[in-house]
Amino acid sequence: MSKTIEIRLQGRLAYCAIDDIAVKVGDLIVVRDNQGLRLTEVVVPESRREPDNPPAKVIRQASQEDIEKAAFNQEKEIEALSRCKAIAKELNLKMKILAASSTLEGNCMTISFCAQERVDFRQLVRQLGQDLKTRIEMKQVGPRDGARLLGGIGNCGYPLCCQKFLSSFSPVSLKMAKEQRLPLNPTRISGACGRLLCCLGYENDQYIEARKGLPRIRQAVTTPDGKATVTGINLLQKTVQVKLTDGIIKEFMAEQLHWDKPTPPNGDIAQIPQAN
Repeated sequence: MSKTIEIRLQGRLAYCAIDDIAVKVGDLIVVRDNQGLRLTEVVVPESRREPDNPPAKVIRQASQEDIEKAAFNQEKEIEALSRCKAIAKELNLKMKILAASSTLEGNCMTISFCAQERVDFRQLVRQLGQDLKTRIEMKQVGPRDGARLLGGIGNCGYPLCCQKFLSSFSPVSLKMAKEQRLPLNPTRISGACGRLLCCLGYENDQYIEARKGLPRIRQAVTTPDGKATVTGINLLQKTVQVKLTDGIIKEFMAEQLHWDKPTPPNGDIAQIPQAN
């Protein structure tokens, strides 16, 4: 009976089906993708997801010969990166060479790069293919995939999420940072890729849910001490900081306050818990 496993394929996590082969985390296996055979690592030996279009098919567990071939290919990949950067500089191509990945047979090598605009790399491919005696494929990737290929440590002090466990990227917006009351400082809310942090989306739904039944900033409310204006909100503790008419700043639990609740466009009463 087949099952789904997660593997690391060309720097990213991928799902594929496996039949009658017992594997565990860290095992090396040989898979076939649209370019040929590749040596890869098992990340999750049994996943609940069922891929619709798996990018690779498991062939066998890796042998010592497979591992030696992969080690030899890795040396060629390092040489290819160095040579590719040199040729790109000679041709004045505005591109950042990131990583190289070759098939186990060594007959095809994929070189990933980042560029802000379209790059004509035909001459680069011809010259590099002649030097390395193999077929070269250039793959342009975005900033997020570029960070995934290079790896690194995030603002949190842990390895980048995209390299450890993310199999795909979800949309992230500045609105998520605003919902979570984070400082809108690009250096604080941007990742190694220069884009908004992927982790902004992890708890966004919880923050939206926590905001329900709370007043807005600068909204007029009635407190046990009189009229006031909201100056701050603690979503996790459900507390509201207010400024009273005499200028004193105080903090109250949300259920201690009264304010005008919004009315939906259809005229129905908004389904927001009323304060006692």
